[in-house]
Amino acid sequence: MQGKINSNGQVFSTDALVGLVIFLFALGIVFYYFAQVSERSAVFEESAELKNSAFNALSALVETKGMPENWNALGISEIKAFGISSERNVVDSGKLSRLVEVSGIDYNAVKKILGLQKFGFGISVNDLNGSRIVSAGSIEKPLRSSFKASRLALWNGNIVSVSLEVFK
Repeated sequence: MQGKINSNGQVFSTDALVGLVIFLFALGIVFYYFAQVSERSAVFEESAELKNSAFNALSALVETKGMPENWNALGISEIKAFGISSERNVVDSGKLSRLVEVSGIDYNAVKKILGLQKFGFGISVNDLNGSRIVSAGSIEKPLRSSFKASRLALWNGNIVSVSLEVFK
């Protein structure tokens, strides 16, 4: 074995140096892939959370009357849950107008009641041609990611699309 022997009797060779470089390179690759997998996992979890939050909030809005049912006649502090329907999938004009009004006054309180405190949101009611009739919430562009859920409903005898976009 070639090498320089130092005073302690240890051998330092190019073989040990090459082995160390290979080991560190392999370790670097492992850490790189671990970071990639962790990042993809976080993005997937955030996407799933956006979708679940959007579907849950939209279902509550379109399928229920809210809690209490006369929430549109109450102050924001008394509202437990929003629901813009007079019956399932039939939009109540008074409740929709009140939701638009309240979201313009206290956007963060509306987010909390909808269960969207971690996200931004925008609600729109569009006709079947895609023309916006009413909107509430934020119309900002999503910062990182967004998800839009839509449901068909009746409003004033017409079929409309009620959409909720949730973004982060």
